[in-house]
Amino acid sequence: MLLAVCGLVAVVYGCSEAESEGWSSLPVTGLLISGAALLFAFVMVERSVARPLLPPRVVMDRTRGSAYLAVGLSVVGMFAMFLFLTYYMQLVKGYSALLTGVAFLPMTGAVLVGAGGVASRLIPRVPPRLLVGPGLLIAAIGVALLVPLDVDSSYAAGVLPAELLVGFGMGLVMAPSMNYATHGVGEREAGIASATVNTVQQIGGSIGTAMLNTIAASVTSDYLAAHAGRMTPRTAKAGLVEGFSHAFVVSSAILVGAAVVVSLLMNTPRPVTGRGAERAAPLPAHLG
Repeated sequence: MLLAVCGLVAVVYGCSEAESEGWSSLPVTGLLISGAALLFAFVMVERSVARPLLPPRVVMDRTRGSAYLAVGLSVVGMFAMFLFLTYYMQLVKGYSALLTGVAFLPMTGAVLVGAGGVASRLIPRVPPRLLVGPGLLIAAIGVALLVPLDVDSSYAAGVLPAELLVGFGMGLVMAPSMNYATHGVGEREAGIASATVNTVQQIGGSIGTAMLNTIAASVTSDYLAAHAGRMTPRTAKAGLVEGFSHAFVVSSAILVGAAVVVSLLMNTPRPVTGRGAERAAPLPAHLG
């Protein structure tokens, strides 16, 4: 546990320090290398001890491992939207905190449609990769729609379509991923598998937020330095938006990469239909 926690803290802190120190600085590279070494040591310990905290067989299964990967990487796109769109709507567009919260409601509705209206009906009928892969691609397209945002972009044309696509895509990803997180594990390891997917979600959000925020802050700093001689309130807002756009590019690329990897790795066959289908269907993660 100490190896895992210390390794993750080092990686997250290293990503957050990169904005002020630079990615090639000694403190940042030292933290990232130390974090990677500690996590590698954690894996080695788990492989050698008699009663591991996280049995390697739980995550090495291609379907479960792909589900964890999909959850961890998908929250990078979701957290990027929540973080940078909140900044955009409040600092650039001048929305109040309440209005900003209301502006996110369509995304919540899209998640409900994707997860409850579509994915829950298809999980017993199609292989999970046919939901998770397209869901990640839809979310990537939604994030990519935010790249051209500028100071004058409207909510209806610039933000709302992206929210709907990302929300719907995340619904397609999360429902089967959470469902298959405990697929095929024994009763004694079901709790470990369920806890792992929740932990992966928190890890992805932490590392993704630190990394993307560092990228956005660095780009904004460079933009403002280049326009220091003609600084106006609009220039400051344009610098913020420039940083957000670069973060959205990286976030979208991560989601596309996740879609490719998950589609190739997740090998669960088409679920059984007809007689015995109920016994063959995986349990939801919270019931595993």
